[in-house]
Amino acid sequence: MTRDDLIRSEGLLTALTAKEISRRYKQPIARARILPAGALIIREMISRLQLDEIAVSPHGIREGALLAYARYGENWLERVNQEASTTGKSNGADAGDGSAKKDASEETFAQAGQRMLRERVEKLLDWRDEVLKNDDIEAIHKMRVASRRLRATLDAFEPCCKPKQFKNAYRHVKEIADLLGTARDTDVMLLGLREQYEEAATEEQPGVQWLIDRLSDYRQQRQQALETYFKKLDEAALRRQVGSCIQKGAAQHGKS
Repeated sequence: MTRDDLIRSEGLLTALTAKEISRRYKQPIARARILPAGALIIREMISRLQLDEIAVSPHGIREGALLAYARYGENWLERVNQEASTTGKSNGADAGDGSAKKDASEETFAQAGQRMLRERVEKLLDWRDEVLKNDDIEAIHKMRVASRRLRATLDAFEPCCKPKQFKNAYRHVKEIADLLGTARDTDVMLLGLREQYEEAATEEQPGVQWLIDRLSDYRQQRQQALETYFKKLDEAALRRQVGSCIQKGAAQHGKS
């Protein structure tokens, strides 16, 4: 699983209710409720260990311990720790001279904000072309999640931001989020109505179809509004706007 895979999973888990996650992926409702927390823990581990991807196994810790014991015997834990240490050093050597990547633990709060804002504005813009194609309704959902993450990051680092730049950037990102939100909410309603149509009695289906047709027309209007907005969007200007929120040499707020 790559870092991007995990972020997309987090977006899905935060956008859907636990009940919807449970039904769609056939998970117990109690497990569905804690999945977002699990995804957050994994993301923080990836960030702390500076990994780009992780291997996912259907087996748990107990199965791993039994397999390690079967392979290495009584000293399995020492052997595994030794191999993990060697792998970690190897990964560090492959990363370059070490100066190109600054250890996240050495970042100040403001520096972390600068990095995260850069990353999240890029994640947002990555979905622009897919939204304009309008081939996959999930593109709208993913770009909407990216806009929420960018707004949440702005909120988190507002104390480090210059008020005027923050206000302008936040307003711009909110405009994007609102456009995406209207389109996404309509997509969800259409999905629900189409499911109801299949289950509705024969005499009720024409009424449901009428609603589907009206919503489909409205969704097309929302798509046109998105296309008009994104075709005029100056990506470089948005990057500068968001990037200028946190001033250079911002006050130290402790380690991130």
